[in-house]
Amino acid sequence: MRYRERTLLRGFGALVALLVVVVGVPALLVRFVGWPLPTALPTWAQFSNAITSGNIDDATIIKTLAVVVWLAWLNFSIGASVELASLVRGGRARRVAGLRSAQRLAANLLTATSLAVAMLTRSAAGVGAAPPTPSLTAASALIEQPQPSTTGGSDHDPGSTRPERGAASSGRGADEVAGAWTSYVPYNVERGDTLWRLAERFLGDGLRWREIRDRNIGRVQPDGTKLAAGSTDLRPGWTLLVPASDASAERPPSVRDDPSSTVTVDRGDTLWDLADEHLDDPLRWTEMYERNRGVPQPDGDALTEPDLIQPGWVLTLPEAGPGEESVGTLGIGDAGEVRDVTEPSPHREGPVVPDALDRARATPPAGRWEPRPVTPTSGASPQETGAASPVDEVEDSSEDSSEDSAIAVTAGGAIAAGLILTLDRIRRARRRRRRPDHRIPLPDGQDAAAERFLRVHADHDTATFVDLALRHLADGCGGRPSPAVTLVLCGQDDVTVHLDAPSEDVPEGWLASGDSTWVIERPDNLDALAQHKATPSLFPVLVTVGSTPDGRAALVNLAGRDPLGVHGDPDRAAELMAVWALELATTPRVDALEVLTVGIDGLPADLERLTPLTDADDLHAELARRPVTGEVEAPSLVVLANGVDDEAEAAVRAASEKREDLVAVISRSCSPTTRRHTEITGNTAVLHPAGLAVELVELGISDLASVGRLLDQAKNDPELPVPLSALGDDDHEAGSSDTPVGEVDVRVLGPVDVIGVDRFPTNKTMELVAYLAMHRDGATTDMLLEALWPNHEPRPARLYTEASRARKALGTRADGSPYLPDAELGRYRIADAVTSDYERFSAHVAAATRDPDLADQHLREALTLVRGAPFSATATAYTWAHQLEIRISEEIVTAAHDLAHQMLDSARYEDAVWAAERGLSVNPLAEPLIRVLMIAADATGNTARVHEVMARLRETLAEDDANDADDWLHPETITLFERLSRRPVPID
Repeated sequence: MRYRERTLLRGFGALVALLVVVVGVPALLVRFVGWPLPTALPTWAQFSNAITSGNIDDATIIKTLAVVVWLAWLNFSIGASVELASLVRGGRARRVAGLRSAQRLAANLLTATSLAVAMLTRSAAGVGAAPPTPSLTAASALIEQPQPSTTGGSDHDPGSTRPERGAASSGRGADEVAGAWTSYVPYNVERGDTLWRLAERFLGDGLRWREIRDRNIGRVQPDGTKLAAGSTDLRPGWTLLVPASDASAERPPSVRDDPSSTVTVDRGDTLWDLADEHLDDPLRWTEMYERNRGVPQPDGDALTEPDLIQPGWVLTLPEAGPGEESVGTLGIGDAGEVRDVTEPSPHREGPVVPDALDRARATPPAGRWEPRPVTPTSGASPQETGAASPVDEVEDSSEDSSEDSAIAVTAGGAIAAGLILTLDRIRRARRRRRRPDHRIPLPDGQDAAAERFLRVHADHDTATFVDLALRHLADGCGGRPSPAVTLVLCGQDDVTVHLDAPSEDVPEGWLASGDSTWVIERPDNLDALAQHKATPSLFPVLVTVGSTPDGRAALVNLAGRDPLGVHGDPDRAAELMAVWALELATTPRVDALEVLTVGIDGLPADLERLTPLTDADDLHAELARRPVTGEVEAPSLVVLANGVDDEAEAAVRAASEKREDLVAVISRSCSPTTRRHTEITGNTAVLHPAGLAVELVELGISDLASVGRLLDQAKNDPELPVPLSALGDDDHEAGSSDTPVGEVDVRVLGPVDVIGVDRFPTNKTMELVAYLAMHRDGATTDMLLEALWPNHEPRPARLYTEASRARKALGTRADGSPYLPDAELGRYRIADAVTSDYERFSAHVAAATRDPDLADQHLREALTLVRGAPFSATATAYTWAHQLEIRISEEIVTAAHDLAHQMLDSARYEDAVWAAERGLSVNPLAEPLIRVLMIAADATGNTARVHEVMARLRETLAEDDANDADDWLHPETITLFERLSRRPVPID
């Protein structure tokens, strides 16, 4: 039965019960009993005789019982009157001595009745009806939104014109909806929020819930999920667009104005984490327990044990403590009483969009699609694609959004994606050619922290969408001259390009939004744009300046007749140009480009597209050695000159005028002298001549030079000559190689899962268990908070909650001791009885080193444990495991290499191939193992197999999108192939 029907049925029953008790009981008493009191008092003799003889007539007994019922009726009626008066006037009912039970029962019945009345009032009122009275609104705030209609208009009209989202389903015209939504702001979804409630809050009418849903369909949320077109389910932590109109100021107060009055229990919640989240003190869970103990819940059950709360229960939080404000807004308590609670601001006011952008976005042509703003979110990690083992829900809502992180906006997230893609590509090339007895260099300290930050906030999906959209635009020109794009606004939902001049030649797949603005929406599946991946980029010098007030990334095109000037704060200008240099050197939007920088410190010295120069003389020399090209379609050379003198600036301008393949950016602290320039003041940049003000893009790390050091180290630092086969003795205390598998076994050599646990309440709970299994020495609270919730405000309570959940999920051993004991001296350690496949792998590797005669057996046992790439298919990011994944993969490849060569020496070629393939399942590009396959094929006379192996390597390498100078094969691989095949390696 749907929630609406349940609510109406419950309300009808409550109303009947009220009428029966308040009206029916006295009517029945009057009808069948009459006046219950005697008309005359009995004499003492009559009373004494009745007591001693027991001779009491039936009428006396009936009338005595009637008196008791009349007293009970009076008690309930008074209590109900007190509750009803409080509900109507919007105050809190005071508990009266002797009436508490009656008040509680009456409050429950009145609340259920008011909910049903509010729902019926809403349904009858229709669109545009006046909001109900405050008392009913307070009750109706608990109403769940209805299921979506299946007769609404399509959100994906394939035609050339597209009505405003929400118009079809709400029954109003597109212009009317657009007028109501000309300004909107982000809203963070909380527990208990529904589309109906948000429509009541921000639109003044719950029946307009479809407008909010349609505005947010398909937008990528912080957890990587989306609101589907046919769904009404909201998840806490999502960010929705809601209208910033006067309706929100005029709306009557409701219980959702203050989430601290009541809270709806989600799966996996505990009183501890609810108290921490809503009361800022987890130790107040005892107050919550006492406040709600025995209170009937929607499912008919009640809270009797503090550790047993069920999803869907509605709990009332304790009264405000000393020093806490509690004024102004109505909230419903556990028994239905209305009490005052504090009303927070529903949203944060954002800066006003400048006039130039207002004109481009606020008045789209009739019947045209209006660009939709997006809110800043961080991109989901590529690992967030599947669950590692059964869990009751996806990551719970206690996960905070990084609102204090500058990189959390789309702008910084896309740049971080390019940096991480480049860093990973360099490391993959190093790992592909790595000598089996060496390690590739990895960062530590501040540089490692900077890498973790970039990985957390890298928005790969949006970066890919923007790249494919721009290539689609280039492909859509169909041989016509490419449009002069001056500005690009990018979000997760769409890409908007602003042209230098009006154009009616709108490419197929794009929509016009004004004379000089084209828009493309993001498809549900980016594969629809993948066909344009090979199209040359016509806009290689787009750089990110910052984010608009609605969270869209603003990219300016450096190409133009005159150099772009950057003026204002010299330090911020230098930082911005450094970010531009890194973006141009790493973004996938660029096919072939060379970036020369002067006066910008901290950049990597050996990146394919980037050449940092010391001074203007070096710049003159670099420009002189490059021949002047003829007419070009897109620039291929960028000069970023920061803080240069007049002579150097004049030289850069002259080169820009002479070379059509060169664009230049000049940063000076003086006043702007060109029409096309960017003015920096504090954290704001104004793009001229458009007049668009944006918040400057930042990478969000304390030291921008860390990025340069990361890339330099990955590319140039030598491998570390550490014999990996000895790691079992030095780095692990894994015990003997025949260590049995425990009842609880953590597996990380492939998709992460935990054997022996049926379900985890959240994915983060399983991640905590995996972390502790990989850190046998234990971890402090600070270590765990940084690892599991990187770049979020440290909240120890969330760790206590997950530790409690993990302790329950793991259970206890036969002797009653827990698999996850309580923290000792602030340090968490998992019990030794919890085993892991990696420890068994390490034990076998160590045994192979200690006993060379049985090395092949131990290595085979070790490789049998490998199910795929370590820490794969995790439902959350596992950013703490990135370096660990690299190290473990190196160990697996080395073990496979050692076993394969032992098998080759013994002429056991099938076993050699088996060992090599186990290693390649972890790193498909490991060239030492590819060479093993070639040797085994040649030894068995299968020359064709040699060619197949080389073709497989080159095909895998091509699919890896490795297209820079690191993509050469190891000389040993080339030499071996040419010797075995007796022909040179084919060249593409």
